[in-house]
Amino acid sequence: SDGQLRFYGALRGFAYAGLPGALGTVVCRFSFTTAFVDAPLTIWFLAVVTPGILGALVGGVKYPTPLSRNYFRAIAVSAGLVFGSAMGASVEKVDSLKLVVFGVDGATWEQIDAFSSRGLTPNLARVRRDGATGTMRAQEPLFSPLLWTSMAAGKPPSEHGVHGFRVHADDARVPRFFEIAQHEGGHRVGVYKWLVTWPPQEMTHGGFMVPAWLAPTPETAPESLSFVKELELSRRLKRKRLQAVRSNRALTLAALGQGMRFSTLVEAAKWLAEERIFSPSEDTREVRLNMLRAQIDRDIFAYSVQRSEPAVATFTYYPTDALGHRFWKYHEPEKYRDVDPVMLDEFHDAVTNAYLQADEILGEVFDMMPENARLVVVSDHGFQALNPDTMGSLAVPRTDRLEERLKSEVGAVQVARVGTKITLVPDCAADAPTDCPSVTHDAVMVWVESLLQESTGLPLYKWEPVPDSPHAVAVKLREERIPVGALETDRVGSDLLGRWATENTNYTGDHALYGIFAALGPGVTPGATANVGILDIAPTLLAAIDLGKGEDMVGTVPPEVWPAPAAVPSWDGVRAKVRYLGGEVTEDDVNTEMLQMLGYLDE
Repeated sequence: SDGQLRFYGALRGFAYAGLPGALGTVVCRFSFTTAFVDAPLTIWFLAVVTPGILGALVGGVKYPTPLSRNYFRAIAVSAGLVFGSAMGASVEKVDSLKLVVFGVDGATWEQIDAFSSRGLTPNLARVRRDGATGTMRAQEPLFSPLLWTSMAAGKPPSEHGVHGFRVHADDARVPRFFEIAQHEGGHRVGVYKWLVTWPPQEMTHGGFMVPAWLAPTPETAPESLSFVKELELSRRLKRKRLQAVRSNRALTLAALGQGMRFSTLVEAAKWLAEERIFSPSEDTREVRLNMLRAQIDRDIFAYSVQRSEPAVATFTYYPTDALGHRFWKYHEPEKYRDVDPVMLDEFHDAVTNAYLQADEILGEVFDMMPENARLVVVSDHGFQALNPDTMGSLAVPRTDRLEERLKSEVGAVQVARVGTKITLVPDCAADAPTDCPSVTHDAVMVWVESLLQESTGLPLYKWEPVPDSPHAVAVKLREERIPVGALETDRVGSDLLGRWATENTNYTGDHALYGIFAALGPGVTPGATANVGILDIAPTLLAAIDLGKGEDMVGTVPPEVWPAPAAVPSWDGVRAKVRYLGGEVTEDDVNTEMLQMLGYLDE
């Protein structure tokens, strides 16, 4: 009948219209990487079914035809090409791996255990079950660059030289574990976004190094990975003209050649479309871009490890901290007052989804690790709700005017805000007199006491010592409850109070002293408790690759994990073997925009 012929025509149109998409999938599979076809069902629907439906509409109307077995063969070939191309897309074991360090910025066991009890974070639950776990006590001030460097070096800031946020890799005065592993252990190393790794280093045995969010320019090792940083820095690169950024098309092709997967490509395309059509809010942008960047990081890290086969690899996940600062109010709304129900509905799962994404990436790390490899999961500090008494109409100190005045009247001082406190750390050069930190500290104290608020006649700030940094000082506003209109009328010297303080409306989560630590692998006592201090991390990581700690390192290897090899006098000589890529580094080379987005600095 005519109806049957039209149906067979539609079947033919569906069968043949889907073939080009299936062939295109094969071309992409061999043009990009084996990891590209990671969502074959989605690809089959988009590349085969969608054009097939269009073909069916045309074939059924214009080309009625008798039934042929070739139609079914074409459909089967299309499906076979797409799903066959997915073979090899999954993460495979990397036999070279001896140690993986998985960092989760700002993670806490309180949150992880709550998620695991609901079955949301199975890989972090596996860490708890099969590893030795405990808290990791950080050191104040709770600045992430300082903390990640203390963990990697096994020495305090007074020795490693990294104090605040305006820091670079060549500010580190002592070697870190991945540099020791490379130059003394002879290991190939892959470092993905460990803080204070810009400018990146020459990787003497191959491997890779992708700097973290402080990096102001896109250099990586090897250069083929620079697209990762270009994507992050595209606005800054265009505005500052530090280096020409490639087009989105060029960056996408570079990413596809280095392991970006189809699912990530789709997510990026969806976001670009939403951004252009709907003009999303800054809060929405913050959430989506953090998650998208981490998804790209997952793809590139996994491919880089499988391609370069390092013995030591590190991956650091940051959205848990970045989104916690801004969205903790909606994560634990019961701890705050006057939570906007519309904002709560939109962002209640922002922090939760960050933990879930971290867990998913950790699952891929498990898939890559051979049986004899060791894993350390660690955070640089914990996280908590900001005291609700400091929210809303209450004020927090600004950093910009304070930094400007200190620089002109006292000298080099690192200035950064965490929560409601600003920490001031002497920024003495390596060749400065030995008494520089104490002299600068004393000058800061005198200056802070002299800065008076006009309406009260009292110093603007109250101060407190920083327990783990004797030459640093933390300041808070003496009067945090600012009367209505006072920011525009009250004065501090010749400045309006609004130059020194601002209402705290967006910053809702704060760093906490205790983070997480976990170790898995040969030698570990499963289920054991292993509480550590931040300076224990580097000796533990060195021991994982059979290198002893330096006798000048304070920390120790917890007995619940692997054995500690004999100590060596010092690893400090390794520092001279490190060679950096790129040009001359200047003081202003830091990603200030990211510091402002995270709330550490004001614009």
